[in-house]
Amino acid sequence: MLGKGIAIGAAGVVGIYLIWRYGPAIGRAAEPAVRSAVKANVIALQKAREAYARFSEVAEDAYAEAWADLNREAAAQEAAEATVEEPQPA
Repeated sequence: MLGKGIAIGAAGVVGIYLIWRYGPAIGRAAEPAVRSAVKANVIALQKAREAYARFSEVAEDAYAEAWADLNREAAAQEAAEATVEEPQPA
C-alpha cells in the first residue's frame, strides 16, 4: 500500500514538472484543437436551441387546442343540461 502511494506521489511530481517545462508548448500546439472543439460546441448549442424552439411551439399549440376542446365540451355539456327539464314535484 505504501509503495502505491509513493508511486502516485512520484507520478504527480513528474507530471507537475512536465507541465511546468512543456506546458506553454503543449498549450500552443493544442490551441487549434481546443478552438475547433469550442466552435463545434457552439454550433451544437445553437442547433439544440432551434430544436427546443420548434418543440416548444408544437407543445404550446397542442396545449391550446386541448384547452379549447375542453372548453367546447364543457359548454356543450352545460347546454345539454340546461335543456333537460327537471321533474316537477307532485
